[in-house]
Amino acid sequence: ERQLHPSMAFDTPMDRMRRVDVDMSMTWPVRLVSFTGGVEWALCCWAAVIFAWIGREHWIKWFFSLVVASDLVLIFAAALGFGLTGNSREMWMSICTFATEFILFLSFSVLEQHVVTMLLVFSFSYFIFFSLEHTILYLQTFPVAELFSTPVSATLFLGLILMYFRHVTLYKARRLIAPDIKHYEAMWHVLLEQEDTKSQLFVLSQIVSEIEAKLPKSLPRQVKCCAESIPLLSEIAGDFGLPVDKSFVGNLDSLDHLFIQADCMQIVLLQKVKAWANQSGGMFPVKHSTEYVTCNGDIHHQNVHVKFAKVKSVARALEKVVRSYKQDPSRLVDVCRQSVIFDDAAGIARCLSILREDDDVVLLRLKNRLDPSYDAARLSGGYRDIAINLRIVNAQTMDLGIDTHVCELQLLIRPFAELKSDEGHKR
Repeated sequence: ERQLHPSMAFDTPMDRMRRVDVDMSMTWPVRLVSFTGGVEWALCCWAAVIFAWIGREHWIKWFFSLVVASDLVLIFAAALGFGLTGNSREMWMSICTFATEFILFLSFSVLEQHVVTMLLVFSFSYFIFFSLEHTILYLQTFPVAELFSTPVSATLFLGLILMYFRHVTLYKARRLIAPDIKHYEAMWHVLLEQEDTKSQLFVLSQIVSEIEAKLPKSLPRQVKCCAESIPLLSEIAGDFGLPVDKSFVGNLDSLDHLFIQADCMQIVLLQKVKAWANQSGGMFPVKHSTEYVTCNGDIHHQNVHVKFAKVKSVARALEKVVRSYKQDPSRLVDVCRQSVIFDDAAGIARCLSILREDDDVVLLRLKNRLDPSYDAARLSGGYRDIAINLRIVNAQTMDLGIDTHVCELQLLIRPFAELKSDEGHKR
């Protein structure tokens, strides 16, 4: 009768002079497992260097994802092979490896923005499966020393350090905007104590509800201008016998293209905003002053320099695309923007009524931060306004090929505009 030693991995007979024949040839599942883990990672590292050298850094992510996906296929096939050959121990080891590799695949391909969290999940999962492998499959004691000698321990240490610094940064950011939140919230409570403000906000909410009922359900996106919508370009292409480039159709994928559209739209939007403000009593800030002026003659008949909003800076646009939009520039819909200031919410309601009656305007999205139920302290640092994403479609914008460009209009109550500063709003 064979006896088992609890520390041994296999059912090895302990009798003296017992002959044991062992087949050391590699089965095909073992060959699959042996291929994963070394060669492909060396290939990834070299590929990353080469892609960076030739200026194709964005290929690195997809190459890593492809390699890990290939790894997953091989490991799954190996687990299936071990199961068919009756090697349950190796089958469960392969399943555990598959689970950890799948987490790594998700962090590369889908959850790139949460890579620090995924590193920690990957590390803890590896430690759990490694411990189960030694204590259950091989009946050994808990492998403390082996755990911290694996390369994954360095991954865990790196993830913990990055998460610590992230929380420190968020804590400092919350402290930085705390005074702004306090001032904004105090001003909002003062406004709500006025009876006129309550009735005006009620009327405003009704207009907002009517507009929102007609808005598209999908989020606004910047799209490429189709050459067929630009008569001049189409005419030139036809004179030279060139086909209309169908690659112009679809979501915009270039910041250069986006800024060209925004620069062209800036003048058109400014003309429209002046007209809307003139009809609704809106105002604009004066440069190097705390005063505000209307467009009904103050600007033209006096030596007044108005501070209109500029096109968003390239640095801020890059920061927003990378941090918030997963490197998708089509989601950046506030590069071209303007602001109008009103004495009260009634002026904002008048401006919204004018906007929805303008045949040149296509409203796409409306954010009502003046809703009393809106949690401004948590969602926008206490700041409140009405932000509108819209397109201007008329003969001028169609000739320029910018009729598809999405811009932003902010409608503010004067007390909030007076509290708002460039540095404070950036915070």
